[in-house]
Parts: sequence; C-alpha cells; structure tokens
Amino acid sequence: MAEIRKEKGKVFLELNEKEKKELNTAKNLFELNKVKNVFVLTESESFSGKQTFEKSLNKKFSPAFSEKAETVLFNKKKQESDEKIFELLSEKGKENLSKKVEGEFEKQLNPEEKKRFEELLKEGIIEKFRLNESYKKAIYRINLKKGLNENKEFNVNSPEKKITSNGFEVMVNENQARDFCDQFSAEIKENQIRGIKGFDGYFYAIHSDMLEKVKPEILSELKKSKNVSLKELKEKTDFPEQLLRGTIEFMKEDGDVLEKRKGIYQIIE
Repeated sequence: MAEIRKEKGKVFLELNEKEKKELNTAKNLFELNKVKNVFVLTESESFSGKQTFEKSLNKKFSPAFSEKAETVLFNKKKQESDEKIFELLSEKGKENLSKKVEGEFEKQLNPEEKKRFEELLKEGIIEKFRLNESYKKAIYRINLKKGLNENKEFNVNSPEKKITSNGFEVMVNENQARDFCDQFSAEIKENQIRGIKGFDGYFYAIHSDMLEKVKPEILSELKKSKNVSLKELKEKTDFPEQLLRGTIEFMKEDGDVLEKRKGIYQIIE
C-alpha cells in the first residue's frame, strides 16, 4: 500500500517494490490530480530551466517577429555606417581633403564600416577621382550624378528643382533633404508629399497620389509570392526602382512589409 510521508514542508508518496514495478516507468515526476474523490497520478515531462526559457521565447515571439528584429538590427547598423561615411566625405575645406585620400580614408572606419564602404564603392555611389593624373592615389567622393546619365529614374534633388513629373525625388544627404523640406513645407504639412529616410541612407520624397498608386501594385505582387526581390518588383510592375524602394520604406514603417533580408521583401499579414 502506498504511504504518504511529510518531510521539511514537502509531501512524499512512497510505493513498495511491487507498486513501482506495476507503474512500469522510469520517470520520477508526476502530477497528482483529484477526480471525484479519486487521486490520479499523471506522468510529467522533465525539463530544465533553459528549456523552459527557450519554450517561453518560442511561444512569445513568432518567427516573423524575430526576422523583423534581425532585419531592423541589420539595417540600423548599415544606416549608421552610411551616415558616418557620407558625413566624412561631405566635409569641406582643404584640411579635410587629405582625409579622403585612398588608403587614408579607410583608417577612419571600423571593420563593419569598411565593408559597407566597399559596397558603396562597388555600387558606384562613391567614386574615385584624381585632381591630377600625376597623383598616385585617388580621392574618394560621393557620386551625385549616379543614375542621371546611366539611369534616369534616379532623381537627385537640388534646391532649385521642383518635384519631378514622376512624382518622387531622392536626396543623398541631410542638407538636400532639409532644403527640400523648406521648399515644399506647405505640401508636406498638407500631407500631399511624404518624406522618409531609408535604411540605405537616402531620403525619399513621394507625392501622396503616386504613393497610393504604387502601394497596391507592390502588395499584389507580394501576395503572389512569399519572397520578392526589388528587381522582380521592377520587372513585374514597370515602376522605377528608386520609386519602388522609397514606397517600400513607407510600407515598412506602416507595418505592411518586412525586409526579410537585404533587398528581399515579404508581406506582413
């Protein structure tokens, strides 16, 4: 017969050898439940504190949340690198020219910033130029004309320009964005034009009518496929790449779209 024993504030249920064999289990943890005056022993899973913690995390945070958190962290670091690089290259004066020389400029960057700098250089957003052919080393500068000749869809804004007939503008630094805001303050206040700074370091300004025209097209494509790249969106919607990129930045902010990894987007449902 099973016996109940109390010791140090705990209650123990003791079984004889025959009863233990009849249980036929190697488990040591049980749940004791009372059902209509009958006590029922139920086997309980043994787990460690670490397993419990992991289970609670998996239950609390969905995979989509984790992916979004990773994307935000990645983009935040990328944005910080871009800001530092563009700021260093935007410094005026002869005293700062020597800091932009090939080989010297890189010394101002940490490993992560160097990696991002190489990406910008490869993409042509940053370029090398020589003041004189006799100079052995080039000087780095921001390529403000990128896309104007090779890719007309890339519109770099200047203070004198009005928002293009395409309905959007792209600005490469805060000074241009500030000038744009001053020039279109009334339209921005009336929400006719919306502006946002993307994780790529650029500032996007899009007319609200254009935004409402592009968003449904993007959502439609994202509903067809789980993961869609910017290149695929451009091919399927026939909208300029920079307009799509800027619109997606607004959609990310509104919680409609998730950048699963660099340049790959997924709808949030």
